[in-house]
Amino acid sequence: MRLKRPSTEAGIRNDVRTSGGNAVGDFDQGRVAMNPTQPFIRQRLEDARILAEILAACYDAFDEMLSAFDRYESGPGPFYAALVMAGPAAAGGRNTVGMAPSLPPPDRDRPRPPEPANEPAAQETAQEVADAVAGLAALAARKLRIAATAATSPADHSACVQAAQYADEVCGFMTGTGQ
Repeated sequence: MRLKRPSTEAGIRNDVRTSGGNAVGDFDQGRVAMNPTQPFIRQRLEDARILAEILAACYDAFDEMLSAFDRYESGPGPFYAALVMAGPAAAGGRNTVGMAPSLPPPDRDRPRPPEPANEPAAQETAQEVADAVAGLAALAARKLRIAATAATSPADHSACVQAAQYADEVCGFMTGTGQ
């Protein structure tokens, strides 16, 4: 089943700041190694159009969120509290998507991110990490809601709705609007 892209989908932005929100502004400004696969995962999620593609891309997006939290885990401070709160939501989203019947099995032929160069990783501030994770979570939530409307299986529909709620929670914690 092919999903139609509604006109509201055209307004997706790359980070939270363009949508009027701002990621928690008082994060410490320590730097963390940037994950070179994050833009690839985001693009894959943006390009996903059918249920199976959206589920696979969202699974990887939640996994990337967890990876971002792991990379920043070493430093306490305001960001540490946000990641502690957002981590279970990202794991819950990944696990919920993982139970969707239409999630395809891991595919060796699936597009993979480019191999990182043997150079020191670029560095991001905690604010940049939060913005990237919030943007990825917001996009995942939007895509999951689109998938939920097209899902013919009640189990797929339920998984998409629940995973979208988890993505909203991650976004809320990263933007400072979470519970």
